[in-house]
Amino acid sequence: MHTDLIEENMSLKEFIENIVGMSFEDYQNKVNYLDKILQGEINVESDLARLT
Repeated sequence: MHTDLIEENMSLKEFIENIVGMSFEDYQNKVNYLDKILQGEINVESDLARLT
């Protein structure tokens, strides 16, 4: 990663939106979803079946 692109005082929200290139809300949703999978709250196979 190019550290010259990251400002020293950049907030996490700014980092996600400017460097990662997704809205902070989308980022939070993805992290929350992955956390629920890791915690065993969401079964990936059944969730995928529900979505298709």
